[in-house]
Formats: sequence, structure tokens, C-alpha cells
Amino acid sequence: MERYKISVIIPVYNVVRYLPKCIDSVRNQTYQNLEIIVIDDGSTDGCGGICDAYAKKDERIRVVHQKNQGLSAARNRALDIMTGDLVGFVDFDDWIEPDYYEVLEKHMRKTGADIVTSGYYYVYQDKVIKSRINHQEAPYDKYSGLKALSEHKIPHVVWNKLYRKNLFAALKFIEGRTYEDVLITYRLIMRAERIECMDIYGYHQTMRAGSIAHCPGGVVEDFSAHYELWQNVKAQKYLENIPEEIVDNFLKIRLCSLI
Repeated sequence: MERYKISVIIPVYNVVRYLPKCIDSVRNQTYQNLEIIVIDDGSTDGCGGICDAYAKKDERIRVVHQKNQGLSAARNRALDIMTGDLVGFVDFDDWIEPDYYEVLEKHMRKTGADIVTSGYYYVYQDKVIKSRINHQEAPYDKYSGLKALSEHKIPHVVWNKLYRKNLFAALKFIEGRTYEDVLITYRLIMRAERIECMDIYGYHQTMRAGSIAHCPGGVVEDFSAHYELWQNVKAQKYLENIPEEIVDNFLKIRLCSLI
């Protein structure tokens, strides 16, 4: 069976310390049929030059330089120009295991899934913690997947997943927002016929002081995004035949986590 072409999207902004490790982890994948799209979102610390240098030594890398517009705008630009069959996201200060996309792509072909997810590591300066995987072994359809998302059994982040490109047709990240993953992941799941969750740990998320999650006001922004998510799902309840239990979960689970 023909192997899929994977477009890996890496948005970049002022992370010169972490960038080489990030890009190298993608370039050195055992799965070679990659298109690596690096969006330099107006970096001022030399990241742009690093990106260009990588593009010169690896023809799979495409670099776009743009004025600073934020993470969502950078991802959207990459989605506009991607040519792959599948799409994955790696944040600029994170890295992945060498066989990460090999494993995800193989499982996607085997199962016919539209989305394949994995576990991941939280990488702190002094420790590494595994994310908790609490999903079912059987595949999810869009309704059971949405329920799992509402119960945080499937994480809202986009970077621990591999997607079929058609899920992003006429769908973009909301620009000018933080926690933008919260507001797009449920839409992607609602478009999917089959979601597979794998009990593997191939993604490393760097927990650094300057990241969005650690910025002042992060908790408020997080709750705001989840509250908006609840409103969006509630508005689509009858149109999409979403059970009331799932709608309520999106707010109830978030409120409980803040207590």
C-alpha cells in the first residue's frame, strides 16, 4: 500500500534556544515522506536564519517568513500551502521521537482512521512526567469521540495527533486567541468518522516559563476558551444531534478542575 505524504507544520517565534532540536526531531524521522512547513512568525532573535539554513540542507523543508500575527495565523498559513495527505503539528519548543510519525501513519493506514492520537510527556527543567491516558481501546466515532473530549479522555491539543487533510477543509484556527486548540479540536472530531487513540508516548512538550500556559492570566484565558467551547457545542446541539450529557460535560468538567 502506498505510504501517505505527511505535512508537518511548525510555527516559529523567538525560540532560538529550542528550535534546532525541534526541527532535527522532525527531519530525522524514520518516516521520510514528509513535507516540513516552517512558518517564521516575525521572529527577532535569529530564528529566521536558522530556518533558512535548514531549508538549504533539506529539500523537504519549506520556510515562510511573515510579520508576527500569532500562533493561529502561522498554522493557518501552513494549512493554506500544505500538499500532504495527512497533517501533523509540532510546536517550536517541543520535539518528537524518531519513529513518531512512522507509528501513527502505520496505524492510520491499518484502521482507516481520520484522526490518530498519542500520549505525550511534559518536560520540565528538573523532571519529566507522562500524560495520563484514560481513553478506551475501541475506536471512537464522532459522538463517542466528542464525549471523550468533553471528559478530557482525549486532550484538546492538536499536536499529539495525526489528521487526514480533508478534516481542515474550510476550517481554520481562530486568530488572535490563546488556547486556540480548544476551539478547533471539537470541530475536527465532529468531522471524523473514526478516531483511534494509541497507548504510545512519542511527543515531548516543553513546559517553559515563557509559554502561553505559564503566562499571567493563563487560567482565565483557558477557562474563557472552554466556556466559549461549551457555548459553541450548545448552539450546535440540535443541528448535530449532540446529547445533552456531552454538552453539559464541556462546562462541568472544566469547572470541577478549577475547584
